[in-house]
Amino acid sequence: MQPALEATSGVISAAGITLAATFAALTVMTTLLYLARIGRIVAVGVPVDTLFVRLFLVPALILDLGLPHLVAHPTVRRP
Repeated sequence: MQPALEATSGVISAAGITLAATFAALTVMTTLLYLARIGRIVAVGVPVDTLFVRLFLVPALILDLGLPHLVAHPTVRRP
């Protein structure tokens, strides 16, 4: 679990922050109220999903629920 998180956490975090910044720009650049609201909601929700759910909650649930098919087998060799 830890090697998978180390390999993907930087990319996932960067993508989430970039997406949140894009939607935050939408809130500033638009004059339509409903687009600004959607942009604000997504700009707040994406970092929460990226930084909390995907990095902490999903691995914890996988280990807590005992789903061994989602965790790499210890004998699998990586290149």
